Amino acid sequence: EPHWYVGTYPQYLRVLFDAAREEFADDSAGQADALAACVKIVMLDISLALEAYFHADHKALEHAARYDVLTDLPNRRYLGEKLDRLIAKKAGCIDLFLVGINRFKTVNQTLGPQVGDRILATAADRMRGVAERADLVARIGSDVFAVVCADLCVPGDGDMAERIVQLFEGDFALDGYSVSLGAAVGRAAYPADASDRDTLIRRAEIALYEAKRLQTRVVSFQPEMERQSPEQLSILGELRLAI
Repeated sequence: EPHWYVGTYPQYLRVLFDAAREEFADDSAGQADALAACVKIVMLDISLALEAYFHADHKALEHAARYDVLTDLPNRRYLGEKLDRLIAKKAGCIDLFLVGINRFKTVNQTLGPQVGDRILATAADRMRGVAERADLVARIGSDVFAVVCADLCVPGDGDMAERIVQLFEGDFALDGYSVSLGAAVGRAAYPADASDRDTLIRRAEIALYEAKRLQTRVVSFQPEMERQSPEQLSILGELRLAI
């Protein structure tokens, strides 16, 4: 690491310089050339070493920027990049499933965030069970995961959605507790429901919200759901004023 070079090379240079002075004690020109050569060799070595170090550090930072720390799944940024690439390639139909864990916030508040983190880590391991059939499995929110499937779209794509839901049917065993959670899935498809990445994600989020509101397993986006959202926001604002 850099601090090692800072501490070591001054000592290294002193040894080299002393040896060069002794070797060329009677030849001032040779001594100057030897010292210059020593400096060039050491500077080259330092630059190569630091370049390798900072390149490795950059890769670690890039990984941290595009992957979730807790689960090591791709994060929301990576999801956006993946959807952009698929859309740019004109990959045909793209299914986006957003998966929300039911009752997670209640369990997290009741048993504590450490237990909540363990639930999320276990949920991530379960989500990897659909990875072989998906183009991407990611964690994009507190308790929200994403699954991207390209060129597999059929109306409703019930098989994949039901498979995701089944991953959460088993209880989560935690320090003597057996917690039953379940999951809701919201689905939106490109190009049927959206023509760009951001709209696709937003409409999948709307479908997930509907699935949770209706307490059902799977909901596919419908245009009327988006029309309801501004009305609901307006009502919430009016309720706040009334209270």
